[in-house]
Amino acid sequence: MKKINVSIHPVGCSGIVCYVGDSISDETNDLVQVISRHIINKMGHKFTGVVPSYHSVTMFYDSITYSFFELKKEVETQILNLQTINLKQKKTIYEIPVCYGLQYGPDIENVMNHHHISMNEVIQMHQESLYRIYMIGFLPGFPYLGGLNRKLATPRLKKPKLVRQGAVGIAGDQTGIYPFESPGGWNIIGQTPVTIFSNNRDDTVLFQSGSFLRFKSINEIEYAEIEKSIKEGSFSLKKEVLEVDEN
Repeated sequence: MKKINVSIHPVGCSGIVCYVGDSISDETNDLVQVISRHIINKMGHKFTGVVPSYHSVTMFYDSITYSFFELKKEVETQILNLQTINLKQKKTIYEIPVCYGLQYGPDIENVMNHHHISMNEVIQMHQESLYRIYMIGFLPGFPYLGGLNRKLATPRLKKPKLVRQGAVGIAGDQTGIYPFESPGGWNIIGQTPVTIFSNNRDDTVLFQSGSFLRFKSINEIEYAEIEKSIKEGSFSLKKEVLEVDEN
């Protein structure tokens, strides 16, 4: 593993942020995921939450029990240990079914017109990519995905509107999925029947940052069938797990 250079700072009176870099890249996010998992494994009992993002890891703690300087020193030691530990990670790839088109994706024409391409080309390019989940935010369960074909990068809508649960959208050079109905300014090109966030499940969020998504185009009949199987509790999201050596 390469030498890991980090910068650690306080966040308010009960948080620590560990900056791994200052850019959005696969290499930086790989290190973020490695550090996040290692901190949870070695120090998880000392933190109330560990949140990885594009290029940083934020850790929250009880300021009555621990001090910033105490935890900073231990985090630095754990990261130093990573320089010599051989780690392997599992690369989890989820397949998300999406019904594209005007009924389910009212803004797909924006993408078509912006790039002067057909609807079929938008659909084909969108489902060809393998998308990395860089982080989860701004809504609970909302995955920020990297890997969008640059030929599909499209500016946000000038005026946000109400977006349906499961809406799949494009904003700039990113794509994402709305976990529930919400105001939004992304160009909606399709919709998935899969419920990616639910308080009624043990796994409230189906996937985590560091995992990957693929989109699979489905028709309206398949959409209705999946929606029915979800209500009946018989639906199982397809996923593939690969071992990846990080060295």
